Amino acid sequence: MSYLKWLLLATVAVMSGCANTAKQPTQAHEMLLAVPRQPSIEQQAAIAKLTEIISLSDVDDERLAHLFYDRGVRYDSLGLKALAHLDFSRALRMKADFADAYNFVGIHYTQGEQFVEAFEAFGSAIELNPEHKYALLNRGIARYYAGRSALAAEDFAEFYSRQESDPYRVLWLYMAEYEVDPVNATENLIRHRAQLSDDDWATNLVDLFLLRISVNDFMRTLPVGIGSEEAYAERLCEAYFYLGKLAAQTDEAIYAGNFFRLALATNVYDFVEHRYAMLELKRLSQEKMQKPAAG
Repeated sequence: MSYLKWLLLATVAVMSGCANTAKQPTQAHEMLLAVPRQPSIEQQAAIAKLTEIISLSDVDDERLAHLFYDRGVRYDSLGLKALAHLDFSRALRMKADFADAYNFVGIHYTQGEQFVEAFEAFGSAIELNPEHKYALLNRGIARYYAGRSALAAEDFAEFYSRQESDPYRVLWLYMAEYEVDPVNATENLIRHRAQLSDDDWATNLVDLFLLRISVNDFMRTLPVGIGSEEAYAERLCEAYFYLGKLAAQTDEAIYAGNFFRLALATNVYDFVEHRYAMLELKRLSQEKMQKPAAG
């Protein structure tokens, strides 16, 4: 299927999206939109409570650092990056060995394309906690968007080695390796695919890049196993981001841009795919500006 047909599917979905995530789709264009994630009452109440505790409590710096960090995480999940970054910075002033806070600060620097600062933040997180759950992934992402794909691949390879059954780790390693050597990257992707479970929905993403599944069939997998609008928005965020990456990989910039915009429209702010969809759009814009000069 051509990327033009992909876009037509997305356009039809915008015009006639279905809100009933329990219904099994009969056409590939059905159920391609979910209600964008909305701030919950629980999230807002938690922020209000943390703010009250912070303003009234007389606790030691370490406890206060954790309070700022917890509020920052909630701000971040709502897309309030400036407020979140401020809280993470406050947490670090009170607890200089706070690896989790460094990790979030690094993410925000990466989103703002302040890569030197991002490398320093992730380096601190990894030094403080070499087994940190996500700092290695996030440093790899920072290196990837900074144009240091070989170094990014090293981080992703180590991150992948910690859980070889994770399709997302496979994909990020592939995307970095593809920038260095597309043939070798594809060979590795085929090899890594053998370690993945067919029962994991995300394995479909890997099969999409390997052309083992058609776009029509991939679209039909999106609502499978989904029981809520929030979960559906999360899945669509992932699906549209990687569809955008695949389109960009084949120089289909217009269609890639539309997929990244659809990923952003889910409002799943704390997913990796949402965090970097805007950076992908910036890259597409920069490449478009450079093409006339190159010609």
